[in-house]
Amino acid sequence: MIGAVFSLTPAVGGAAGPRIGVVDVQRVLKESREVQKVRDNLLQDMKAKRETLAAKEREVRNKEEEFRKLPPKTPAKQRAAKADELKNALRDLQYLRQDLEAEWKRKENDAMRTILGEVLQLIRKYARDEGYTTVLDSSAVLASDEGVDITNRIIRLYDESKR
Repeated sequence: MIGAVFSLTPAVGGAAGPRIGVVDVQRVLKESREVQKVRDNLLQDMKAKRETLAAKEREVRNKEEEFRKLPPKTPAKQRAAKADELKNALRDLQYLRQDLEAEWKRKENDAMRTILGEVLQLIRKYARDEGYTTVLDSSAVLASDEGVDITNRIIRLYDESKR
């Protein structure tokens, strides 16, 4: 859950009461075309690594099949060597899988952290330019009038800012 509250000083003159806006930051991250492009690029970057993982999985399956097909009269030393080879391949596969998962999580977290920072900066600027005194994340709001929801405008502005 991301909770954000931005309080700004009232617009010049400040005679009008406080102006409050609400943004669903999670929806911005979910629906923005530009955020989706970043995710798609991350997936494309990881595609070659997933292919490497799939090739390693096929290799391990082949080694398992070779081991199962060893004739019953195979010398114990040769059987043990094949078992070690299979065990090492399984371990390497597990490490590769863990490394790929960790790399994906790191890259996705880094990208989302950057995007979130940009979105929050955009919200602050929008609030300042439009005279909002307070902008709340919708996750922190129990009830509000639909008129105070500026999420669609933030999505549009974020997408436009990235073109």
